[in-house]
Amino acid sequence: MGFNIDEVDVDAFKNYISKKLTDETGEYYKPEDIFVWNDKEKAYYITEKDKFKYIFGSIDLSSLKNNFDDKLISVEFVYGDVVKNSNSPLYLNNLGSIRHVQGNVSLPVLLTRNLGKLETIGGNADFRFSEIKDFGALKSIEGDAIFFNTYVERIADLKKIGGNGDFLCFKCSSLGSLEKVGGYVNLLNSLVENLGELQFVGADFIGCDTLLKSLNKLKVIGRNARLESRNLLNLGDLEYVGRDLFLDGSNVKSLDKLEHVGGDVHLFNSKVKSLGKLEFVGGNLDIRDTKLRNLGNLKFVGGEILMSTWQKILFAKQIEVKDGKVYFKNDPNYHQKKFGDYIYEEEEDDYLF
Repeated sequence: MGFNIDEVDVDAFKNYISKKLTDETGEYYKPEDIFVWNDKEKAYYITEKDKFKYIFGSIDLSSLKNNFDDKLISVEFVYGDVVKNSNSPLYLNNLGSIRHVQGNVSLPVLLTRNLGKLETIGGNADFRFSEIKDFGALKSIEGDAIFFNTYVERIADLKKIGGNGDFLCFKCSSLGSLEKVGGYVNLLNSLVENLGELQFVGADFIGCDTLLKSLNKLKVIGRNARLESRNLLNLGDLEYVGRDLFLDGSNVKSLDKLEHVGGDVHLFNSKVKSLGKLEFVGGNLDIRDTKLRNLGNLKFVGGEILMSTWQKILFAKQIEVKDGKVYFKNDPNYHQKKFGDYIYEEEEDDYLF
């Protein structure tokens, strides 16, 4: 990520920015506190000798010495990326004074206790194979977050991931304060037992074969909900699934507060006995090999209903058979509820299934 000031005098730019920062923050900034790196091909290798506070351009931490005094990282703001291009592990206590990164933070195999004062990441965050114990002051990641096989013990204040959340093989037991993920959430082979404050997932939620027992406060899954897990016992506050719901073989007994599924509902060989508040199924409804004896509040099914023979007899007044296929007798007066912000805007490259 380059910061283009080709047509601007660098010294004049430093004078302008230092004065502006001094006026706006009340702290004194000198032109020497500002550093401009306009090489778009590679990042600047920051060293222990650098005393910059604001950097316009990208920086590489690979040149830092292992176990050095991280207080020497005086940088507060990076208008670019923070990367570590070396494959060797980097040992730091924390990231020093860095509070804001406008671009991406790519620090795989980072061996550190916490992220220090870092509050916001404007792009993607890649911490795969890192041993970060604590996210510290981090509040938001605007792009994708890759936490594959990390050893985080506490997510702390992180509330938002604007893109995808990859928690594959994630070692932390809870998602803590995290409230919203704009893309997909992948929890495969993770140790996550509790979704914490999570309420919104914009794309797919991959929770099959996890340790989750409940979806807790999660209300919205914008696309597919993969929940084929023997450990899952209830859907918590879930109200909306934009595409398909997969609960095949699960121990969930009720769909609880769920009202809308935009695609198919797969309940084959599950323990489901109640559809809860479910009103709308946009695709097929598969209730074979379940103990479901009541269709509850169901108003509309857009596709077929796949059911066992005894269920066809039980629900005879609510279904009709055409060309050997079973369909639900939809309520002609039913009007699909508008879920407003729950509707996920279609994109082509941010879902798993």
